[in-house]
Amino acid sequence: MKTKIVSAVIAVTATLVWQVAAQTNSPSLVTNLVAAHPDFRRVNGQLYNVEKSVLWQKMDLQFVRETEGVVIARRFTREPVYESQYYPPSGGGLTANQSIGAYAPGPSTYSSGGYRKVQTGTTKVFGATIALRNCRQHVLTTGKEFTVTAMRAGTYEKGAGILQLWDNGETNWVQVVTSNSKIKP
Repeated sequence: MKTKIVSAVIAVTATLVWQVAAQTNSPSLVTNLVAAHPDFRRVNGQLYNVEKSVLWQKMDLQFVRETEGVVIARRFTREPVYESQYYPPSGGGLTANQSIGAYAPGPSTYSSGGYRKVQTGTTKVFGATIALRNCRQHVLTTGKEFTVTAMRAGTYEKGAGILQLWDNGETNWVQVVTSNSKIKP
């Protein structure tokens, strides 16, 4: 009876030692999730390259509010503002023929003086109000301007209005499998 118990204890101990040794010597696989390059984004489960796809547009926005995880913002463009400025003639003025309108100098000739169109600044021209999903901006306050690259994803209906829905895309996560085994040549 004692020999059966001792042999059973030896068998269990040998099995445990063999399992521990097998676990430390056998290769193990580990799967990690890694964020892909920021140009690769997912919209509705579809993977897109932001820089290569014609569906994506870069737009300037002004933050209005956030509701239910969707940012409401106004699109805008910056248009140049021009002013007409007078420049006096330099180097002797106009010739006799030029003073009566003949042989008028081209727009790149500044020796004759006169009025020229000069850009003095820019102004914001507001467009449509849109809804933006998956906005990556950290701190948004009312009136803050920001630029995003997004694609049209449908419409957003909230209250009485229907807005264009744009999606900035989700981060594309890639599974990377690593092993602790050593490859022998």
